Amino acid sequence: MLNSVPKVVAVTVFLLAAAMFIILVTVTYIPDGSCKSCEDAPIVMIRQGTLRGFHSATRKGRKIISFLSIPYAAPPIGELRFEAPRPPNSWDGTRDATEIAPMCLQPSSSGVLGQEDCLFLNVHTPKLLDEFSPPLPVMVWIHGGGFLVGTGNSKYFPPTYLLDHNVVLVTLNYRLGILGFLSAVDEVLPGNYGMKDQVAALVWVHENIKKFGGNPNCVTLFGSSAGGTNVHFHVLSPISKGLFHRAITQSGTALAPFAVSTERALNQTMKLASLLGCPAVPTTKLVTCLRTKNASDVAATVSAFQMWEGIFTTAFAPVVEHSGSNRFLPDTPLNILKANKSAPVPRLTGVNAQDGCIISESIIGDPTKVIQMDKQFKDFVLDTLYFRRQENDTSVAETIRRFYFGNKHIDDESVSEVTNMYTDSYFLYPMNWSATLEAAAGNRKVYVYYFTYVGAASNSILYGDKEHNYGSCHGDEILYLFPSKAILPNVTQNEQDHRMIDILTTLWTNFAKTGQPTDQVSSLVPVAWDALTQAGNYLEIGVHLQRRTNLMPLPVSLWSSVFQWAYNDS
Repeated sequence: MLNSVPKVVAVTVFLLAAAMFIILVTVTYIPDGSCKSCEDAPIVMIRQGTLRGFHSATRKGRKIISFLSIPYAAPPIGELRFEAPRPPNSWDGTRDATEIAPMCLQPSSSGVLGQEDCLFLNVHTPKLLDEFSPPLPVMVWIHGGGFLVGTGNSKYFPPTYLLDHNVVLVTLNYRLGILGFLSAVDEVLPGNYGMKDQVAALVWVHENIKKFGGNPNCVTLFGSSAGGTNVHFHVLSPISKGLFHRAITQSGTALAPFAVSTERALNQTMKLASLLGCPAVPTTKLVTCLRTKNASDVAATVSAFQMWEGIFTTAFAPVVEHSGSNRFLPDTPLNILKANKSAPVPRLTGVNAQDGCIISESIIGDPTKVIQMDKQFKDFVLDTLYFRRQENDTSVAETIRRFYFGNKHIDDESVSEVTNMYTDSYFLYPMNWSATLEAAAGNRKVYVYYFTYVGAASNSILYGDKEHNYGSCHGDEILYLFPSKAILPNVTQNEQDHRMIDILTTLWTNFAKTGQPTDQVSSLVPVAWDALTQAGNYLEIGVHLQRRTNLMPLPVSLWSSVFQWAYNDS
């Protein structure tokens, strides 16, 4: 079996903030008095059958109810591998919903983890359905991980912070890597299976969440990094419309250079066929052959698709489906946005000031990578930005280098320059571009933030370079939405960190409840967060909340011209 994963894949372990679960450490989310046979265990009856959950408590001691490992689709195994998800199976008796579900198959530094039968979700609620109080807003968390790694498991995304507010929280798994995103760009192997899994989970929420005290007509999607990108894809997808009503995209949008892999998808599929000894054509024979392979062997081959050893590149991602039924993404994200065909739902979106640390740390922390970037800058940058070779590519690469590095060599002191380059290109400009297009459409409000807060804990210590201070690193905002002890067990959050937890969870849950993050000002949130206008207004979330305008105009101007060149967009 192909059960060993080369060093390059180990770099992906903490690639994007929501994938940090792969570190095997003690978990802090412990059911409070839960047991499988307790007489007072909460019971819910849904369409599939009966569930038994458990009680636990939030950070501030609020009693809540959780149900884990609920199947939202049939197991995607056998003939259902490389198929859109099917409705979930029913069961007899009472299903134990107190155990953590397995993660979907994915690479790690110790081999392939998880299992193919992995389409489960978790529900956390302050109350179950009753006739005396209105249903609560629902927040559905979509994890990140570069479409390659991650999980929605409650060990890593517990409700401890968010359910101090009156919301219902849903977290979920979806197929990843090759099993989730392989595509031959045809109707036989269209791809986007991981995205369609998420749609199936939203259908489940729409049909069942009322039983858990949630309002199916007030659903907010939120996610960070690739999770944020996934959320934005749902805003663009015709088959997701009507299943949610607000969207929060943290450090990730569908215009990010890593978001769509349509142009390289077919070549990747042909390469996979060769690696696994399957016929590449016709696609029907390829799929039949791939279904006979061990699922872990299929997942493990992802290591062969990295362009630069030790530098993460997204090999398998969503694609445009040009034909067929049930198309998740019928056109490019840019075309959908420019044609104003996206769902007109309010969106809260933003970036962290040093988001690019997710790439720069793996470069600065490795002298070989620093030399490669300095000596082979054009190829290095075009590859890691997923830009195809085309006319004027040398000139474009030189322009990028001059902007960030001037005439200097790139060395181990180029921390801020490398970080800024990837922050601006991967996160800042795509966020700004998409927000501007949506706000200009005039049929929804867009709220923009810039997260600069640096607390006692930071994900920067996880990404490969422990010698430098990277500031507000990629995924750091997640530390104030979900507890961090599972990934940063030796860090104790201070008083200011706890205040930031209160601030961020208040802003996010306000948005989920009302469609605006500040329905009223208070001592905790003393400024009103206005929707984006032509002035380019945004909220800086740091030690203090500050209203500002015109976010990073010089980088935005540079990348506007670069992305227009890359996508032939006038």
